[in-house]
Parts: sequence; C-alpha cells; structure tokens
Amino acid sequence: MPRPFDEYRQGVVQLALEAVVAALLAALPAAALGGLIAGAPGAAAGFVAGYVWGSLEFGVLAGNRRLRQAVVAKLQGYGRAVETGDDRFVGLAYPAFFQTNRRQVETDDDVGFLTVDAEGLTFLGDGIEFRIPAVQIAAVRVRRDPHSFFLSRRVEVTTRDGEPQEVVLFDSRDRWPHSACNLDNQRLYREIQRLIRPASEQPRLVTAEREADAVLDA
Repeated sequence: MPRPFDEYRQGVVQLALEAVVAALLAALPAAALGGLIAGAPGAAAGFVAGYVWGSLEFGVLAGNRRLRQAVVAKLQGYGRAVETGDDRFVGLAYPAFFQTNRRQVETDDDVGFLTVDAEGLTFLGDGIEFRIPAVQIAAVRVRRDPHSFFLSRRVEVTTRDGEPQEVVLFDSRDRWPHSACNLDNQRLYREIQRLIRPASEQPRLVTAEREADAVLDA
C-alpha cells in the first residue's frame, strides 16, 4: 500500500499551485483595503503584504488537509485508533537526517498522530510508530526551524535511551492557519514538560557490568 506522505511529497506542482492560490486569496482583500485607504499605491502595497502573509499563514500548509485525511483512512483501515480527541496531527523530524528529497518539499520525515498522557508519548505515523515513556524524556524545548525561515516553532524532545532517536522534533499540523499550529506547539511543549521527572525521581539503571561486579562482590 503506497504511503500517503510519499505521494504528498511527490506532488510538488500541485502543492505549489495550492500554495499560490491560498496566498492570492489572502492578498486580494488586503489589496482592496489598501486601495480604499491610499488608492493604487495602497492597493499594490496591500497586495504584496497580503500575498507574503498568506504564503506564510496558509501556503506552508497547502495540501495538509488532504494528507491528513489520507493518513487517517490508512491507519483506521489497519484498525488503529486515531482522531480520538486525545491526539493531534503532527509532523515528525529527526534533526540528524537531511535527505534531499525531503528538504525539497518538506521539513518532516513522517506525519501521524501524537498522544500525550501520564505514561509518555505515543506516535502513530504513516511510516513508523513508537512510544517514548515519560521516564525516558530527558528534556523538551521549543526550537525555531531554520527551514521555515525560523517561523515554525517546533517541539524538540531529547530522549534518555536514544529511542527512536536521541532527539526528535514534533510540529503541529493540527490547526489552520500556520500561526495556530505554532500556538498548538506551545501547548504541546507545556504538556510534555509536565511529564519530565526530576533526576532524584528517575529510576536507577543498572548496567550489565555493574551486575557482574555485584555478583563477584557477593
């Protein structure tokens, strides 16, 4: 079965057209308002400002709704519970990976649904799935993404055991427009931050070497 996310990334022309249309729809009202206030120069300035704003707010999410629907259909077809009201649609990225075919269209390695509960994080993606127990979350911070001209505020999670990677990035694709996704990332950051336990409460990890030493000492 083809991956919806792969098909999404391959549709470069369609995504570009959708992004342009979204930006134009935002630019036209701005041009009209500028024209009413300052005539032709105001209309031109309003159009440019509206187009730039529309590109940032709506263009970067072009095709996202269609992608989400395709991922939902795939996961539910496998009997997985998504869109439960307790999860959010996110992009997943590994900072260490920089595949050319991803960076041309996307800043994410996968998309899927993330659930945050008292036990940790669960990700059900188009390509992979994993769980990060709360005790394995070492740190979380909000990180501005250079691939979006520092406009996206992604959530960076550092794990203690390096699974699924030492660092993973989550970016909400659950809202519309883009600024709403950034606000959702702030909420996600606070939810994960509440899961991190002080060092004094972390379980002690006994290595095989220490276990062998303990046997010899006994």
